Amino acid sequence: MRLKLTLRTIDRNPVIPINYQYPVASAIYKIIKDAEPEFSKLLHEKGYPSEHNRRFKFFTFSKLFFRNPAKVKNNTLVLNSNESIYFLISSFNEEDFIKNFIIGLFESQEFSIGLKNVCHTNFKVVYVEALPEPRLQETLKCKAISPICVSLKDDQLQPTYLRAMDPRIPEAIKNNLIWKYRTLFDKKEFQCNFNFKIDEEYVNRSGGESKVSKLITIKENQPDETKVRGFIAPFTISGDNALLEIAYRCGIGEKNSMGFGMFEVENSN
Repeated sequence: MRLKLTLRTIDRNPVIPINYQYPVASAIYKIIKDAEPEFSKLLHEKGYPSEHNRRFKFFTFSKLFFRNPAKVKNNTLVLNSNESIYFLISSFNEEDFIKNFIIGLFESQEFSIGLKNVCHTNFKVVYVEALPEPRLQETLKCKAISPICVSLKDDQLQPTYLRAMDPRIPEAIKNNLIWKYRTLFDKKEFQCNFNFKIDEEYVNRSGGESKVSKLITIKENQPDETKVRGFIAPFTISGDNALLEIAYRCGIGEKNSMGFGMFEVENSN
């Protein structure tokens, strides 16, 4: 299920970090914790362990959409008073994640985005809408609405983040989705068809891979701060419905629970 969450600023001088992905994720965990502390602890601290020692959370969220363009100042986004913004959030786990998220929202009716010693703004939850699901046909033309993150480990087991047109991306995305499927359904063996193709014409028209690349700081100004690189560009995916559904609900690529890999389907009725 996918939700559209509309918020309105309630602080006098609203400002949020330009790297808002981690603060938004933290706010999501807090909302769920208010509704169901034990599920929140499981999700945040453990997740769902996979056969490759990755821990999937099986949710993702989009970038923030602003009614009026935000002003960039000192690595922050300055908003207007009484500003309305929205974002989308999606999960494969409707019974636990979506249900508890909605309960937590209606209990608090607030959503706070911020970082210690950087900036912080409180928002009022003004609208929560369940979005209709697209028809996940065999071939989907998609538009990324948050950065897509794909990486491979180097000799020191450090991630090398791949650029938009790297030929290794389709196989890495397919393997990631298969791992998610095996974890969700406790299947040791599962193989299927899946293809990913970036819109190369869009990337070239935008000025190349560097122009669609996004460098995001996670846990900004904290000892364990990290930088994650992704890209935003249209793409096409095709294959078995099982993987298309996981990709749509959980996100494509890595670090979905930090606001990476969400997309809209453009060619569905």
